[in-house]
Amino acid sequence: MFRNTLLVVASFVAAAVGSAWLAPAGELHAADVRQAQAVDPMFVEGTVVTASAGQVSLRAADGKEHSFKPNEMTRINVNGKPGKLEDLQAGVMIRVMVDKQGKVISISTVDDRK
Repeated sequence: MFRNTLLVVASFVAAAVGSAWLAPAGELHAADVRQAQAVDPMFVEGTVVTASAGQVSLRAADGKEHSFKPNEMTRINVNGKPGKLEDLQAGVMIRVMVDKQGKVISISTVDDRK
């Protein structure tokens, strides 16, 4: 009996302490939304125009040309395998993922057969 009472008391204490660490539901939700908006990636898809000198340019479906400068952390995948910027040939369809600040996260060829 004593052990059961102790478990109940411990549960209430844990709940009280745990709720003290949480922000009110409205504030927590707004903070989560702001954080998600700050890190949600954006995708740009098109065909390679040029890929050299640390930069890749692509022409999107709307006809606009976009240029991106990957860094050493950018993942580049060619035909499903790790590759280099120089492996991207003109005319190949690619998808570029960038964050809200315009930092290039990844560049990958688009395989229509998948």
